[in-house]
Amino acid sequence: MVQENNIDSEAFWSLDDTQVKEILKVEAYGDRKHLLTVMAEIKSKHLETEKLKKLELESDIKINRDEIISLVQSAA
Repeated sequence: MVQENNIDSEAFWSLDDTQVKEILKVEAYGDRKHLLTVMAEIKSKHLETEKLKKLELESDIKINRDEIISLVQSAA
C-alpha cells in the first residue's frame, strides 16, 4: 500500500489514524492503534538518537579555552 500510494518516508511517519485506515487499509481499530503506537515509539527513539548525535558533534567541535591558552603559551 505504501508503494501503491507513492508514500515517501516523511509522509509515512506523519500518517494519522484516518489515513492509516483509508490509505493503508488497516481496518481493525486495534491494529491501527497498535501500528500508530509503534510508529510513535520508533519516531521518538529516532528523534532522541538524532538529538544525542547532534549534542555529541557539538561537544566535539567546541574548543576548550584552556587548551588553546596552553597551546599558545607552549608555542611562544
